[in-house]
Parts: sequence; structure tokens; C-alpha cells
Amino acid sequence: MISGREIAFPIEACVTMLLECGMQEEGLFRVAPSASKLKKLKAALDCCVVDVQEYSADPHAIAGALKSYLRELPEPLMTFELYDEWIQASNIQEQDKRLQALWNACEKLPKANHNNIRYLIKFLSKLSEYQDVNKMTPSNMAIVLGPNLLWPQAEGNITEMMTTVSLQIVGIIEPIIQHADWFFPGEIEFNITGNYGSPVHVNHNANYSSMPSPDMDPADRRQPEQARRPLSVATDNMMLEFYKKDGYELVSLSQHWGLEKGGVEM
Repeated sequence: MISGREIAFPIEACVTMLLECGMQEEGLFRVAPSASKLKKLKAALDCCVVDVQEYSADPHAIAGALKSYLRELPEPLMTFELYDEWIQASNIQEQDKRLQALWNACEKLPKANHNNIRYLIKFLSKLSEYQDVNKMTPSNMAIVLGPNLLWPQAEGNITEMMTTVSLQIVGIIEPIIQHADWFFPGEIEFNITGNYGSPVHVNHNANYSSMPSPDMDPADRRQPEQARRPLSVATDNMMLEFYKKDGYELVSLSQHWGLEKGGVEM
């Protein structure tokens, strides 16, 4: 890898900032951030220059930027190639066999993907330790983040099928978070670069993404509108029910993602 990074810059930057300012924030990853601040942070991540102090008071913008980065990858972090295997594993009724099948699929991930999913899941497991305060149980995190980690490589409009598929994806992500130390044994150092806790300035010429294509320009991560929109609609349908259940204020799709026509995209 040109950059020599083990963890993609946006993932490490967002996770490390959230560890400092967002662990006890209620509704992290599901409360909509300010659209303008989200766009600004995404632009900063594109440039690999993040002022930690500027965003430390707005963990929802940080969480929103992380979700957006994951969703806008050309291929999900958990890969198209393993999609069927993940789904088949989630359909196994016996828990021990289901967990083993999920572990087997996880071990087949390319190294860069495995490194990044390990990093992210270990963070989500730590976040769940504060669920009495932040209300983000493994199930809730799987609902709002799962469809950004795995989706099918389908042709045409997939809106109708995605609601059912999203439920299956929740069944994949939730147990992985619950059993994070079994899937990914050992401790993890989140602040790998040691740059966080003060304003971060990273060489713009260094490629920040270590997955799945290290040589990819940030602009090339954009997906065609028709490919990305059905996924977001299905995800939002699940989130609407989630918000209704917990009494959260509903927001429009454009407000939630901060993606307006002509806006900054990663």
C-alpha cells in the first residue's frame, strides 16, 4: 500500500474522535447531524486534514461522516464476494453453528478489509459498554450501521428487496458486535497514528484509504446514484421504525445524510 496505513484514515479519525467525545452521547449513529457540518467534515476527511477541536463538540457529525464513508465505498467493507456466505450463515438456526459460520466468513475477508472491520467492530463493542447511557445496544448499532457494511451487488432497483435483506444483515452484525472478543481476540490500539487529541494535519498526497483499493482517488469512490439510492431508502425505512419506537424526531433523507445535490461527497 502506498500510504502504509493499516486502517483507512476516515475510519481511524472518526473512531478516535468518538472515543474522546461520543461514547456517552445518546443516539450516536442515529441522530441526524447538522448537514453543513457533516459536509465540512467529509471534505476535511477527503483532504486528510481534521481539526479535532472543531468537531469535538459534535459527535453526531463525526458518526454521520463515518456512516457516509462506509456507505459510499464502491464495495462494502464485508465484500460482494462473501455476501452470499454471510447471508447463509445468518440463516443457520443453531447459535453455535451460526457463529462459527460467521467466523469462517470473516476469516475469508481480504487482509485490508479484515483489519478495518476488526477495528470498527472492536470500537462498536466498546461503545455498547455505555448502552445504558447512549441507548446504542448491539442490536441498535446493527440496525443503523449494518446496511452500510454489507449490501448485495444487484442490478436495477433493489428497494423492495433491501428491507428484507437489511433484517438479515442485522442478524449478521449484531452477534459479531456481541461476541467481538471471540471474533477478534486481543486488545486493539485505536489511536494508531498517535495524531489525535490535538489538531490533525496529514499529508494530502498520502493515500488515506487502506481498503479495499489503496490506490483509489477519493473522487472514484462515488457510486452511481441509482446504485446508492435504493440502499439508503431501505436503510431509512428501518430507521424510521427505529426512531418511532424510541420517540426520536424524524428527519428527511437529505437532512439525515447531508447529501444534497451538488454537495460534497467522499
